[in-house]
Amino acid sequence: MDRDVPNIYEPEICPSSSRRRMPSTRLYGDLAQETDNLRIIIEHAAACKAMSKLELDACIERMLRSHERELRYEPLGTCRFMEAQEIDFDEFPPFMVSAVHFAANSLDWDHLSVFLLMLTTVAAATHGKYQIEVNSDWVEAFVLYLIVSAESGSKKSALLKKIMGPLDELEETLQAEHQNESENGVENGSNYKYSPSLFFHETSIPKLYEKMRQQGGGCNHFDDEGNTFLTLINTPKAKLDIFAKAYDYGRHQYETKSMGTQSLRKIFMNIALLTNPGVVRQIYTSRRLADNGITPRMLVCFGGKNRYNSRNRMLRPSLCEDNFSAYCDMLRDRLKECYTQDSPRTIQTLRLATDAEQELKKISDHYATLLSRAPETEIGFRAHISKYSGMIVRIATALHIWENHKTIEQRPISKKNILFAENIVHATHRHAEYAFGVNGLQANYSAAKVIEWIKRHRHARFTSSDVMQGVSSMNKESTHAALDYLENINAIRQVVVPGKARQCVAHPDLLD
Repeated sequence: MDRDVPNIYEPEICPSSSRRRMPSTRLYGDLAQETDNLRIIIEHAAACKAMSKLELDACIERMLRSHERELRYEPLGTCRFMEAQEIDFDEFPPFMVSAVHFAANSLDWDHLSVFLLMLTTVAAATHGKYQIEVNSDWVEAFVLYLIVSAESGSKKSALLKKIMGPLDELEETLQAEHQNESENGVENGSNYKYSPSLFFHETSIPKLYEKMRQQGGGCNHFDDEGNTFLTLINTPKAKLDIFAKAYDYGRHQYETKSMGTQSLRKIFMNIALLTNPGVVRQIYTSRRLADNGITPRMLVCFGGKNRYNSRNRMLRPSLCEDNFSAYCDMLRDRLKECYTQDSPRTIQTLRLATDAEQELKKISDHYATLLSRAPETEIGFRAHISKYSGMIVRIATALHIWENHKTIEQRPISKKNILFAENIVHATHRHAEYAFGVNGLQANYSAAKVIEWIKRHRHARFTSSDVMQGVSSMNKESTHAALDYLENINAIRQVVVPGKARQCVAHPDLLD
């Protein structure tokens, strides 16, 4: 468990012009040395007040001119979102690896995103039937919340249809049977009072309440755009605590005009959103979602183009297809067995093997240390890290059900699956840091707005105060994060003096 957690994504430097002539090594070294010397002088002068204001301003001006000369020879980078990261599949069961590979390769997607979506679909297929008792004081519901970000044109709809297809097909079958029985007056045929419905696409919280009441206390929301979810959570006066309660099989009360106060017990929900980075940014900058504990409960992954390694390329296509078909059969079997409209429904309790519980304790201690090192200002990210141990238990349960779908309740959740689940959560940590952090996804968007402002007004020089005044919705924190981001991709250089607005020079290519 003593492994380093990588820093958030650093923007890639992409040369935007071939016109730039690189300086000689000596000239470039002289420029860099001059800049470093000036930075030291300015920092010392600001700290010790060893210069007059005129002298300090003159020194800052020299440094800005030095930066301008440097930028003539630096390639201009681009603002890019975090890219898909690969997961190490070396220790995972081959039948899982090949099934994930088949789904990912068929649509040119990365493995981590596809694996997470397949595990969330396993949870949806169990229809809130299972909970996991780690010990007498710790019980986890078996549901998962997932958000996957990918650029437009990455076949999000096709991927979602491929993974959740078996559930869609079975839902249609159950609905047809129910309709046929209703039309023919068959009593006690399927024992379903309402038309079976596994997924909700409503944009109204009251309609969501009604759907959950009719479907055994819960339902699932799988969406390839995220706009339905945004509309739902942005509804004025909507009580969003239902999402936090559904994550833990809680009890929820709501008011209706016709029946007064109603109560839902043991509610559940599985969420899988495949959406573009713009929607992800709206979700992760929503104060309401953070305050209601929704974003901290979400596994997040920035996915897209498949970057599978050479080991996975060696898998036999026929084996991959067979194992994916077996996965689909497992989903159908789970849903047939678990689907119910009973309220409250019967919940079965799964448990961990003794060595699995011991391993989980070590992992929890590791993440407690990680939490203690997280910045106090990153409230949402800290809340997310605090959920890691529970996420590991839930993912391990999905792996357990996939692996032992005919003997789920006869076997405890193994140490091996706890370790696999920890690898998956660890792989998502960098994505979460990027989504929550002020220097991540939000800085990317803010930086893009600053670049547009520079180009529109041709600002060769400007200050951080100018940015806050000229660019909408920018405060000091977001402005500094955006300027740091832009400096990383050579779009600007800045002079930072404590107690003063940052002085910046723009890359000449932004002014052409």
